[in-house]
Amino acid sequence: MSETLLWWLMVQVVGLSALPLCLTLFRRLPDRGYTLSKAFALLLVGYLFWILNVMRLLPNSTGGIVFVLVLFFLASAFVVWRRREELSAFFRERWWLIYATEGLFFLTFILAAYLHSYVPEIGGTEKPMDFMFLNAVTRGASFPPQDPWLAGENVSYYYFGYLLVSIMTRLSGLETSIGYNLGLAMVVAMAVTGAFGLVYNLAAPQEERRAQAGPGTPAAGYSRRPLWRPMAFGCAAGLLVVAMGNLAGLLELLAAHGFGSDGFWSWIGIKELTGYDSARWYPDQHWFWWRSTRILDGSVGIHEFPFFSFLLGDLHPHVMSIPFVLLAAGAGLALLRSEEPLDLVVWLERPLWLLAFGLMLGALAFLNTWDMPTMAFIITLAALLRNRLLAERWSRGLALDTAGFVAPLFLVGFLAYTPFFFGGFDSQASGFTAEAGNGSGLFHTFLLWGPFAALVLPYAAWRLSQSGQPVARRAVLWALAPAAAVVALWAVWDLLAKALGWLPPAIQPNEANTALWTRIGERGWNWLTVLALGGSVGLLSLALVREVEAAKRSQEERLGHVFALALAATAALLILGAEFIFIQDTFDSRMNTIFKLYYQSWLLLSVAGGFALYELASGLRLAAIGRLRAPEFAPSLGNWSLGELAVVAVTVVGAIVGIVLTPDALTRVFGAIVGGGIFFVVGGAAVVLWRSGETAAEAGAAGAGLTWRGVWAGGAAVVLLAAFLYPVLATWNRTNAFDLPRALDGLEY
Repeated sequence: MSETLLWWLMVQVVGLSALPLCLTLFRRLPDRGYTLSKAFALLLVGYLFWILNVMRLLPNSTGGIVFVLVLFFLASAFVVWRRREELSAFFRERWWLIYATEGLFFLTFILAAYLHSYVPEIGGTEKPMDFMFLNAVTRGASFPPQDPWLAGENVSYYYFGYLLVSIMTRLSGLETSIGYNLGLAMVVAMAVTGAFGLVYNLAAPQEERRAQAGPGTPAAGYSRRPLWRPMAFGCAAGLLVVAMGNLAGLLELLAAHGFGSDGFWSWIGIKELTGYDSARWYPDQHWFWWRSTRILDGSVGIHEFPFFSFLLGDLHPHVMSIPFVLLAAGAGLALLRSEEPLDLVVWLERPLWLLAFGLMLGALAFLNTWDMPTMAFIITLAALLRNRLLAERWSRGLALDTAGFVAPLFLVGFLAYTPFFFGGFDSQASGFTAEAGNGSGLFHTFLLWGPFAALVLPYAAWRLSQSGQPVARRAVLWALAPAAAVVALWAVWDLLAKALGWLPPAIQPNEANTALWTRIGERGWNWLTVLALGGSVGLLSLALVREVEAAKRSQEERLGHVFALALAATAALLILGAEFIFIQDTFDSRMNTIFKLYYQSWLLLSVAGGFALYELASGLRLAAIGRLRAPEFAPSLGNWSLGELAVVAVTVVGAIVGIVLTPDALTRVFGAIVGGGIFFVVGGAAVVLWRSGETAAEAGAAGAGLTWRGVWAGGAAVVLLAAFLYPVLATWNRTNAFDLPRALDGLEY
């Protein structure tokens, strides 16, 4: 426990070293970037330590790390002195947000370390490789570190994440075998607080406007009173990132209790999944939870998601980069909330901002190169939308201004990390290739993405319904263009690849001669997947286009919706794109492309889904539906309506019933989750039906809106409950019902 607390303390020290810089850079956000400050500070400290070592100005030692920390504390002291009144006002007015953020980080970090202490061994899967890289950057005299596999050569891998964990390990004075596990717990905690902060920043301005009592109300997002709802749904977004699974958990539970015939499981089509009789209430097959990442047929795709990664315990780059992907998303939101056009002039006036944003974007290539293009697209889209909101119409000048803004940003991001790009890193990627397989089945795609679809698609449809104007044909065409472009690119690429010989070695001669029309026919029913994904991209894009047009009239009110829809549309486009195009590497298949793009999509959809949940709850709150009730039936406590209190009450009762009816102490948590979840759905449905029973004269159009939201709430609750089954079942299986001995040292276990 002492090692865990010491690590937490060192994270606080690193976070404080650059906190004033973060609060200044992200000052357009309601939280001024406080929730992202630990990731921001660790990135800056890591970069300066790395680049000074590369320049042979600093040794790779604990003393060198402390020296860099001192430099940042001095820089921060200067910023505090220059902006003391501004920063002091922030801390006075936002003390409750600071306490909530720090409490959330501490609890998440302690819980993650506690759970991982049951399975801390650094053995199996690819943990030995990760541990090897961690030791290489810790023990090496300089960067890039020497390749432990090939003496005399440099490591040809993105090793920045290992360096950041190494920095924290040395500051804490711990062995790397302990730092390995605490580094993973730190990533979990930073991921949760990052998602929490993003959704808070999206929702806080909305909450402020809903609570405005009249003139003189503080600016949106800057109230001194706690904003409980944005914080609550920020926590929900954190759960979506790190604690939700796909719908495979429900199937695993059914299989473990002998449900279904052989024909049924053959139709389900998940390799090695069939009915059996488990000796326990949860699936007891060895590592059954592995199957949730192999739902797509055969070796076509491995589709990890964060909870699986944390449960498995591999300290891979795609895991360590999670907090910094969310940090880049926060940078995009800050740009969207800018009050001035984003062009080259911005960087000329603020060169230090250019350096900071460039370091954040470029670091993604050093952490996990796959993440950089996606987040570069998000930042570019945010800048483009910001300029569109300030312009009269779309124009060539608008596009040129945006290009003038992002081009220097990309250039700085590249130049800052040139020692990595030209210091021995040799990517295995060799270009793009059109997918020659049959694609993914619709049912399997639903198992993977159903929980997020239940959140973001109804949310997008609802936002479209709020415009109050018919949808123009041109807007529909623009919305369908991204999905159509993906399919067209696949067809053109397939034709060009055959004509010019751009084919992977794994493609057999008979496959190379397959006509395009034959490939189209081979997909068969899997074209339904394309229609579903393409329709999702179209719906989200259309909602985004309409939201941008509406935001020109009321920007502050719409910016949260604009950014959430942009994230969701980008994620849907990534998922669709992986059906047709993949990056060619040593696998000669779309396996790695699916792996990386799906992981990014999960993060983007978690943030968008958390905000969608906030909007869903806001539609059912007293402020939105108070006019639907007769006064004598509308008691409330603060912002909580009678219906909301009833749902909370029956949920608590359900949890208690679940505990009482589950005799085994180890299964009572599961009983509480299931019992509380069932009662939540029943209670929510009861409130919805009660509201739906009002006459048209009493409810009017708002009553129909409530009924619509209620159906959405009930359906989303059921799907999310099923999605959260997997983490519960997998954790019990992985830890052997928490009967394993606990430790943090992965070598002594």
